Formats: sequence, structure tokens, C-alpha cells
Amino acid sequence: MILGPMAEQSVRRALLISRGDPAELFTRPLSAVLALATPGMIIWPRLKLLRSKRSEGQSPGT
Repeated sequence: MILGPMAEQSVRRALLISRGDPAELFTRPLSAVLALATPGMIIWPRLKLLRSKRSEGQSPGT
């Protein structure tokens, strides 16, 4: 939350420098790892929540 505006501004600047080519953001290993880890950190807690809801909804006998 704190770095959100700064990160967004940096991505915009990088896209301007690369003339709008988002593939340029993945050319460095660190930036590629961060770009791939970000969606993972958003999706992982949601998957855990879905799994826990499914396990709670199952009856103990089945």
C-alpha cells in the first residue's frame, strides 16, 4: 500500500522509456521475478481461502 503509487509511477516511466513494450520489463531477472511473484502473492491467499471453505463444507462422513 505504501509503495503502490511509487511502483505505479516507476512502471509508467519504464513503459515510456521502452516505448510501450511491456516485454522490456521482463528482460532483467529481478524484475521478471517480481513481476511474476506479484500475481502469485495476490492469488495464493484466495486459493487458500477457497480450499478452507471447501473443506468446511464437506460432511465428515464422506
